[in-house]
Amino acid sequence: MILTIRLVQFVAVLFLSAGAIGCVSPRGYFSDRWNDSKDIFTVAGGVGAGAKARVGPLQVGALVNHDRWGLRGGEFSGLHALSCSEMVSPLPIPMFERGKCTMLLAGLDWFHESTGRTEARRKTYMAFSAYVPVVAIGNRAHYYTQVEVAAGLGGTLRLGFNPGELLDFILGWTTLDIYGDDLEARWTRQAPRAKAALLALMRSDPRLFEGADPERFAGLEMQRVGPGRYSWGAFAVNVACSSYTATVASEAAFWSYRGHFEALPSGEWRAVNTDKKHATAGPK
Repeated sequence: MILTIRLVQFVAVLFLSAGAIGCVSPRGYFSDRWNDSKDIFTVAGGVGAGAKARVGPLQVGALVNHDRWGLRGGEFSGLHALSCSEMVSPLPIPMFERGKCTMLLAGLDWFHESTGRTEARRKTYMAFSAYVPVVAIGNRAHYYTQVEVAAGLGGTLRLGFNPGELLDFILGWTTLDIYGDDLEARWTRQAPRAKAALLALMRSDPRLFEGADPERFAGLEMQRVGPGRYSWGAFAVNVACSSYTATVASEAAFWSYRGHFEALPSGEWRAVNTDKKHATAGPK
């Protein structure tokens, strides 16, 4: 009982301390903690044959596999949602291109999640073993802290644990983000910058957004409608992609806008309009 109370007090102090320096919104903060917790473990099933074990960049075994479902990269995925192909060989295999041997390949591991969420959180990766069968080179930091085994014949099962992601989860309570995957908090901070940038664009060129009153828009709040996506009046703002669109239609005319945001050295954003379309309704 005393341990539970101490733990609650510790988490509360961390949260209040982070909030005091303006780094945290409750929605983004706790969403990121939940996402970090899902990164720690891997349980996935697929189709293939063979077995392999991997500790960071070191792996042994003989396996050809394609994951199809499960928890991997922090996301729960159903059948056909996971795209993960891998080949591991105990000996290098010559790879030929136009009749010329280009590499002795002993392993290839490619992971992508079809929703795009893992890509945004930098959980996708490409890794390969060339010449030295037991050493795999990956392009993401979390790849080097993963421990996992995969095996099967026809159907395969993968089990994994990532100590680096566990550390990222623990440090995340203090707002330290060693893997750069706390997107909800980042997007929450960026939404006001996007709003300010669009207001500045409205005021600098009143003819661009015809009929828009910057003072009225200044009183509107950015409404979150999805991961990294916000609604603001007629605008659909995607801070994850640093872009925006807007559509205004009436019986007499139609306007559509498309643009993007640029990050300034000061940390503020600047809005740029790249496309404006206007059409007037013809006589009936």
